[in-house]
Amino acid sequence: MLPSSTPASCTGAKVGDATMTLDTMNAGSLAGRRGQLLMMLACGGLAACSASLPSIVSGPPGDSAPSLEARIDKPEEVAGKTTPSSNPKSKAIGDLAKASAENPKDPTIAMAYVRVLKSAGQRNEALAVLDAASDANPAEMMLAVEQGLLALELGQSIKAEGALQKVASGPDRDWRVLSGLGVAASSQGNQKEAQRHFAKALEMSPNNPAVLNNMAVSLILDRKVDQAEAALRRAAKAGAPRLQVAQNLALIKALKSEMETGQDNGGEQAPQ
Repeated sequence: MLPSSTPASCTGAKVGDATMTLDTMNAGSLAGRRGQLLMMLACGGLAACSASLPSIVSGPPGDSAPSLEARIDKPEEVAGKTTPSSNPKSKAIGDLAKASAENPKDPTIAMAYVRVLKSAGQRNEALAVLDAASDANPAEMMLAVEQGLLALELGQSIKAEGALQKVASGPDRDWRVLSGLGVAASSQGNQKEAQRHFAKALEMSPNNPAVLNNMAVSLILDRKVDQAEAALRRAAKAGAPRLQVAQNLALIKALKSEMETGQDNGGEQAPQ
């Protein structure tokens, strides 16, 4: 997701969970933790956004998520890669690749192709299919939502923001779109805008634990640790996993201690 603080990998992340622990966060200053906080946002809240869409079948994560510069294969290249093999999904992928090439403007085929690619763990290829399908069907907001949320999962927040903005002011928007826009803004360092999107998402889905977690991470990045703590406690009451909340609250406690130590040492705060 873009700047130098962008997380390079979501390996080991669980859908809807922030897998950071206090031990991993204690290793460096607040400045050094920014990338880890963004990974919490990407691996936790982001996956929760896309996985909650009923039309998506979430596949297992790869060994590592690609960087912003990761190459996205073109649909025709995807078709060439997915010839039948011992993989039980490969025939379905090959059949849908052919059908998609023959019917590039059929969003139903495109979505079926995306689902089977994701279920096989081929998220880059799925995004390539969505890119082509969205170009061929610019009025299909369903494709734009899927494209934006998957781009976020893959760390491409600028692309994600562009796709989700198409839906944000229309009748097809929901809390996932707004939360996704918040994650995209946060990953680019615009915490004020991110928090505005998260607040709108919470208006549509009050006390949604995934959105509250995203809001909390953005507030931490904005050094608003008291508000972040309040958001996490709301998430706990709304049913967020206890371990996730405990880990994030421990992080906030560590950051508070660090900030207080900085103030005690001449009023200087840890660099951002």
